[in-house]
Amino acid sequence: MDNFPSTPSEKKPDKVLAVFGIEELNENLDLNFVRERIEKRPRDVIRIVFRSFEITDRSVISTPRYRLRFRKLKTNEEKILVLDRVTSKRI
Repeated sequence: MDNFPSTPSEKKPDKVLAVFGIEELNENLDLNFVRERIEKRPRDVIRIVFRSFEITDRSVISTPRYRLRFRKLKTNEEKILVLDRVTSKRI
């Protein structure tokens, strides 16, 4: 499969989010997710003397995708194919 050409980012992302009704994510969603997974307090601990949780670096990584929908007209059966827009690999 040939690679798809790269595309520039949206010029007005706020407008696109509004048109498709996509809610903006909480600014610290990633930190809260990591805290929930890593910083769990053991059940049998009575007291914590010292606890430290520090994030030193954050990166935003965009993973755009193509979503192709195929429909068989006779049976109306539908299949969806998702492709990574950067590598053109099937997800």
